[in-house]
Amino acid sequence: MRTPCVIEISDIALSVADANGLRHSSACCAVIEGRELVLGDAARARARLNPRQTHDRFWAQLDQQPLLRPAGSARSHADLAWFHLHAIWEKVGHADDEVVFAVPPDWDRQQLALLLGIAQACKIPTVGLVAAPVAAASGIADGDRLLYLDGQWQRVRATPISGDRQWASGPSVEASKRGISAFYDTWAALIAELFLHETRFDPLHRADSEQLLYVRLPDWLRTLRERESATLEMDVGARVYRVELSRQSLVSAVAADYQTLVAMARGNHPERVVLGYRLAACPGLAEAFAQQGIAAAVCAEDAVLQGALQHFDAIRSDPAAPAFVTRLARASALPDSVAEPTQAPTGTPTPSHVLLGWRALPLSEQPLLLPGTADTSGVRVRLHQGKACLQVPAGVSVLINDQPATGEPVVLAGDRLRLDRSDSEWQFIVVTAGHGQE
Repeated sequence: MRTPCVIEISDIALSVADANGLRHSSACCAVIEGRELVLGDAARARARLNPRQTHDRFWAQLDQQPLLRPAGSARSHADLAWFHLHAIWEKVGHADDEVVFAVPPDWDRQQLALLLGIAQACKIPTVGLVAAPVAAASGIADGDRLLYLDGQWQRVRATPISGDRQWASGPSVEASKRGISAFYDTWAALIAELFLHETRFDPLHRADSEQLLYVRLPDWLRTLRERESATLEMDVGARVYRVELSRQSLVSAVAADYQTLVAMARGNHPERVVLGYRLAACPGLAEAFAQQGIAAAVCAEDAVLQGALQHFDAIRSDPAAPAFVTRLARASALPDSVAEPTQAPTGTPTPSHVLLGWRALPLSEQPLLLPGTADTSGVRVRLHQGKACLQVPAGVSVLINDQPATGEPVVLAGDRLRLDRSDSEWQFIVVTAGHGQE
């Protein structure tokens, strides 16, 4: 019996998964050290030590043009892609696998053909290709027009997705020339300046401390998505340097980038923006959309992988000539016996605002005290990992749709909330910008 397996390709990382979950993820990076070709996460962890010998565009620019800089025995981006994919498959591939590749939305026919050739050379039993945005969006049931924003290493791309019983992807366009790499560079410079100002230590002065800063950066960002501020530490030699950084400082540093993406979304008039998880990981970005009244869904980390696995039979085609699929059944059209992908949100959407009378207040990652409540109640709501979570203090009684709730219940669009023995009612809604109106 064959085992369905999905390989998601982006220019940030390659991920391999099956029904049991994620098998492996590997950064799309290669570093030449002497005669050795270092690949994946190990290469990303050394990229700042020798930037002239670092290659990180071989999946984004998949072609057979000669490299401008030598890379060992690799002569082209396609060679580097082969080395990378071959190393991954040697590590986690199984003899009984059948593989579907989830690929970037902007790849042309030549790149798709080149991928199939590389996969064949790696002896990967490929049975289909699917556009990653459609796989990610397949678990969303509501709406007819989506805009998928995908954070790539060098740029951000926007892919319109529409349909009734099927989601179909439209032409992908460049939403911004500044991708995740540019965001990281901006934040690294900000943090380095903070260290220099507060401790007289400049992390960017030496390659080893610069590399350490970039290694620590993803963890710091994860912390600051959940907190308003965090203490950042760098241990260099016998010294430990500490600074305090606010989330708002990170958001302000890339505010122009966020507004570019918001403007792109507004100009396309989607019913909902769908943020790929790498882009949604940027602190404050989901808030930027909510503040402009644009409903934004946040994909789960494995949304592409799970979407492709969910629809594996529909994507599967002749192994001798695998087809490229750009449309998939949406969640509302799936048979009842088929489970939806583990993606947030599905079905009823996450609210973007809370409504009291005529006032609609935007929800964000920062806890919002519900308007009109007494200070002693302290009932708050915030967005967390794509969900709207209430914070109900101990001893306070609230009703959601006339049912008692305590702790941190999740609310959905359309839910009604009342404090016990109170006449005031709050309703959670989605505000969508469209047709030139807000």
